[in-house]
Amino acid sequence: MSDSHMSLPTVDTDYQELLHGDFLPFAALADIPMAMTAHVVYTAIDPDNPATMSSKLISGLIREQFGYDGLLMTDDLSMQALDGNFADRAANAIAAGCDVTLHCNGKISEGELVAEGSGTLSGESLARAERAMARCCQPQPFDQRQAEAGLQELMAVS
Repeated sequence: MSDSHMSLPTVDTDYQELLHGDFLPFAALADIPMAMTAHVVYTAIDPDNPATMSSKLISGLIREQFGYDGLLMTDDLSMQALDGNFADRAANAIAAGCDVTLHCNGKISEGELVAEGSGTLSGESLARAERAMARCCQPQPFDQRQAEAGLQELMAVS
């Protein structure tokens, strides 16, 4: 597999194997307030688009099948895995179902294009962002034993 910082990785694993293996932790953590997509093509789900720009993966799998209703952000849109200009990258990610786009290399001209393509945070994306911030900014009770047991359970399934 390649590094999405440099090129676009492709995973050719069967859909059922993904559901019962690689994707189990994501389904189990569908109640977390925020998550990030990856610039990876899962050929069994959408052979034509990286996850960040795949409505089949974001709307179909993450939102509908896993029931994830938290804030979904892209990985860094300046990574070399993605094609197209920065405005198109951002617009495609938003159209696929991401709520927020990230541009992390500090190049202002690229960031401006990402902002242009992203549009304004509104509607359900704004509501998800508000819920995520409210949840993240208030300490949640933490039971270390329960967390360790949950981790062991997830690891046993792999």
